[in-house]
Amino acid sequence: MIEIGTAPLGDRFIDAVRAALRDPDLALSSFSRADDGYVDAQGRPQVLPPRNDPREATALIRDGVLVGAVVYDRAVADQPRLLAAVRAATTLALDNQRLQGELEAQFAEVRRARAQTVEYPGSPTRRC
Repeated sequence: MIEIGTAPLGDRFIDAVRAALRDPDLALSSFSRADDGYVDAQGRPQVLPPRNDPREATALIRDGVLVGAVVYDRAVADQPRLLAAVRAATTLALDNQRLQGELEAQFAEVRRARAQTVEYPGSPTRRC
């Protein structure tokens, strides 16, 4: 769990989660509002396993916002405390990634607005 907490979201993070749960096929998906579904790290759509599948999916929700899902071997459900810790770590990591994306989009919008203000011929900023 220490490795999971210190790893940035990416391959190293996923590898640490897989090692913690001893599930080499564990998959982590983000929820994309734009795609209205789950996507992998490359943005490809992901489908969660059905109820009778040997793999199980758990939705990851932070402050009432769906941020992703973790898909793992059903045998892991026999370790509820470990699974709860992994769920908490992955939820936090995905929410941080979501917030970072929103922040980057806001910065891009501010940069666009500033560029338009500077380029506008009658802009007070331009006269300065």
